[in-house]
Amino acid sequence: MKNITLSTLFTLAMLGWGLCCKAEAFNTQPRAGLWQSDVKLIIDGRDILAEVKAMQEQLMANLPASAREAMGKSGMMPNMNNDTLSCITPQQAADAKDIDHWLGQASQEGCDVQETDRSKNTVGIKVSCDGSGGYTGEYTGTLSVESEKSWSMTLQGKGTMGDGGPEVAQDISVNGTWISDDCGDVNPEE
Repeated sequence: MKNITLSTLFTLAMLGWGLCCKAEAFNTQPRAGLWQSDVKLIIDGRDILAEVKAMQEQLMANLPASAREAMGKSGMMPNMNNDTLSCITPQQAADAKDIDHWLGQASQEGCDVQETDRSKNTVGIKVSCDGSGGYTGEYTGTLSVESEKSWSMTLQGKGTMGDGGPEVAQDISVNGTWISDDCGDVNPEE
């Protein structure tokens, strides 16, 4: 399924964070370290991640134990949990306050991101994607920064995935939580 990736979601979240942080009344940045993002993806009213995870579990349950073990070791079954771990470097955390940096990141994904409104800890955003990242359409949403250890984002939109695919409605919600200073074996994204 080609749509806004988790990496793009984090980029959008950090973009929103940067927008928030430009406001004089709100001056916080994410902590560097290990973050967990809990994602919910609803496409045309269906919880896609939950459906794919259920299909994976059913497939694995029907395999002999040796085949399950082999598939687990091979990495052939992607992790379809709703949570994703990310490692944020001190530089990435500092860059979250620089709106130009995050606008550049979002534009690399083929999406134009604009601020629509702002309050003390929430920023409204509009995202228009031109198809170069695999999605053509528009999202609107909000990003709220609860603290240096917590943020949440919602996006709603319609568009097409791939070349000439059917138009789908997407509702995305992401909740980010800082876990620790130590990223362990999770490597930062470039």
